[in-house]
Amino acid sequence: MQRNFFLFFICFVPLLSFSQTYSIYGSITDADQQPLSGVLISASNEDSVLLAYTISTNDGEYQLSIKSPSSSGGITLHTSHVAYSDTSLALTLSEESQTKNLVLKQEQYVIDDVEVTAGRLPLRMEDGKIIANISKIPGFQSTDIQKILNRLPGVTANSRQGISFNGQKASIYIDGRKQNMNDEQVLNFLKSLPSDAIRNIVINSLDLAGYDASTGVVIDIQTKTRNIDGYYASIAGNIKRFDNKETEEGMQGFYIFQKNNFVFNTSLSYADTYKYSTSEDSTLYKNGNKTRLFNSFESRSNIFTTTTNLNWQLKNNTLNANFFVYYEKGNKNSETPTSTYLPEENHYTEISKGNLHDDLWSAHLEYRTNDSLPFSTKLSYGIIYGGLRSSSSFDQFGETNDLTSFESDYSMVGHRHTFRADIKYNPEGKTTFDAGLVAKSGKLDDMVTYTPQGQQSFPIDNGDFTGREAILGSHFRVKYSFSEKWSAKVGVRAEFSNNEFILREDDRTIDVNYRNWFPHITTTYNGENYQTSFGLVSGISYPDYEKILPAKRYVNEFLQSTGTVDVKPIKIYRFGWNQIFHQYFYIFSHYQLNKDIFGTITFNLEDELTEYRYINYADQHNIAASIGIPFEFFDKTLSGKIEPRFTYHWYSKSQNDFNILKNRNGSFSNKVQVSLQYEFHDRFSIYAWGQLIGKRKHPQYTIDKKETLDLGIFYTGLKNKNLTISLDIENIFDTDDEIKHLYYGGTTKHIRFSPESRNFKLSVLYKFSGGMKVEDKAKGNMGDVSRFSKE
Repeated sequence: MQRNFFLFFICFVPLLSFSQTYSIYGSITDADQQPLSGVLISASNEDSVLLAYTISTNDGEYQLSIKSPSSSGGITLHTSHVAYSDTSLALTLSEESQTKNLVLKQEQYVIDDVEVTAGRLPLRMEDGKIIANISKIPGFQSTDIQKILNRLPGVTANSRQGISFNGQKASIYIDGRKQNMNDEQVLNFLKSLPSDAIRNIVINSLDLAGYDASTGVVIDIQTKTRNIDGYYASIAGNIKRFDNKETEEGMQGFYIFQKNNFVFNTSLSYADTYKYSTSEDSTLYKNGNKTRLFNSFESRSNIFTTTTNLNWQLKNNTLNANFFVYYEKGNKNSETPTSTYLPEENHYTEISKGNLHDDLWSAHLEYRTNDSLPFSTKLSYGIIYGGLRSSSSFDQFGETNDLTSFESDYSMVGHRHTFRADIKYNPEGKTTFDAGLVAKSGKLDDMVTYTPQGQQSFPIDNGDFTGREAILGSHFRVKYSFSEKWSAKVGVRAEFSNNEFILREDDRTIDVNYRNWFPHITTTYNGENYQTSFGLVSGISYPDYEKILPAKRYVNEFLQSTGTVDVKPIKIYRFGWNQIFHQYFYIFSHYQLNKDIFGTITFNLEDELTEYRYINYADQHNIAASIGIPFEFFDKTLSGKIEPRFTYHWYSKSQNDFNILKNRNGSFSNKVQVSLQYEFHDRFSIYAWGQLIGKRKHPQYTIDKKETLDLGIFYTGLKNKNLTISLDIENIFDTDDEIKHLYYGGTTKHIRFSPESRNFKLSVLYKFSGGMKVEDKAKGNMGDVSRFSKE
């Protein structure tokens, strides 16, 4: 009741006019240095007359313009937030412009006789975006970001399935900047990113205005970019030991420093990564011939990553510079003993050895004005450069000791420039307008060279390919707020692209142009115990450059792959509905149509040769839902979550010789994830995470069900809990094998893939900080002001 009266009072008290205007601005954070949005900040004079008020932005920033209240210049700042105690701070306006950064402490409050601890809520929705507080994930400080993503609502992140939300391909952003890497590079980077540097992870599947039309779902990993004057740092190390006695080591460091309006943060990581897997391939061909292959693959890479941010705030403006480096170098080895049967039995072995070199370098500069102003702008420029490079040798030894061999060199190197401009107009009232323009220009050189060394040759081609692209995109959106809880957004994304493919091996050039408009409409409701967002989103997905190179690639004696530049982009239309109940329960669901979906499809060729073709093959429909069910027992010492996921998909309008069998069209799949944590003590706990993946179907293949389970022990030591030690057992039952059955053109193929995934992981994290205390003291009976401290 007091809060309602206060808001009523704010809305109807007339502003007084004085001769001189003062400005107060700064940031508001919690004890964990996480920005607080939606905090009401007001200023009153010594007679308790309201002078000005504002609400903190999504970045936790605020600004007040105050006209001189009296000759002494004394005022009182008040803060109010539903999850934090109302507070007051007395100060004197001695300068025309001054900074006050505030830190609020959490409190406990009671709703309907149920006690809730402020800040413990792990999930919330703001303006249609799902925001996850990763500090509530068991053992988060010792867990790499890839595993944290897998424990988020509806998210999948692994090397075989990529990164997705509810089955929709997701793009990874770091602090609003897209990471232009392939899935494997992104996953390696996420494994090395220190979780202690993260404050929130935002999942955005509906409100995509301002993003490229090729963005389907955004997973934005927000690092700790603001701090109170002083510094915070952490250093961590970990070591893994696999069942075959191989090890993997890593080190990560994070540092953030703020002095007045200048913020600097950086993270560094190094990882010595190891991968080992075995696979078995048994094939029965249409004419009765049989083959059986065993393959063992091993690789080791050294990966170095660093990202640096410089942030300088000048009154209403912010200048940000970001630099990022990903560098990987390693080697790989593969051995494949093969047996063939019918018309006669034959045995031979294939051995492949090679090295790889991947790198990505990027720089990004951004200038923006304060979002709380009626008219705000954002300008940015970014450049990236990098490539994938590898060289390999292949040898095949038969029973007669005949040698067939070749060497290959592969290089894909490119760069891209991006310029973006966004404006937002937020006049007093219920309507907000925003628009933006983006221009991209890029070039990619892709070259594959095969050099025969032995007595025989394979039907494979060299490739020499250059791709150039120029993309011009724009967006426009209108937001209308019906009330404090209900709002709607209507907008459109447009994208015009020109792609030029220069095929030097074929001496030809292909020029492709796309012009598309993608409307979207969303409605959002934000209540205390129920939040929802639903609407229609449309977009586009472009084919992977590395897969469209028009040349034959040798895989093994019986398998080759080809690409084609004629692959069309996918047009995507999705209706989504996301719901959160009481900040814990959730249901995320959608229907999606993917027109002209592309992918790798298997075909039979002559002489029992199998070919993988990267083509458009059908329209795909899917319905998906993720449901989160949290639980707490034994006075909250035992807590966790059960999350079942369901997907049903089917295909229509096949093309490019793709055959949809009626008895294999339409399939249902499910996945159940369970996580739990038991706290023996406020410094010691155990946790577990497991998943059961049901059988999955596609018109060409079926994948059997599988399950995995991770266990861990977590301990925090020292006086201020600055030391964290954890021991994890990943995939404790070694049940991560994937069994796949392919059916194509009368041929049946069974593949068992067995990664070396069970391991013991020991992690140690130490964090330290330093800073100053605010010297301003409250006058009179202004309540507790100890929360206004700098740590």
